[in-house]
Amino acid sequence: MCAAGEAWLITRSFEAMIGFAGAACLALSALLLALDKYHFQSKRASYAVSGSYYLAHGLIVASALSSSTQMI
Repeated sequence: MCAAGEAWLITRSFEAMIGFAGAACLALSALLLALDKYHFQSKRASYAVSGSYYLAHGLIVASALSSSTQMI
């Protein structure tokens, strides 16, 4: 996540911001998973974990695709 934040601070591009948001969302997903497994035990927590996981990967892929189309 630190590298994505550094890239966003240096380039100030929309693609880097999306990549940083994806990395932050992935960290949130890991935090939610840990809280669900070790502290809270909720049946609905799996929806939040899965949703944030898929959102994070979608943002990271969107960042990679949008930055690769600008290179062409």
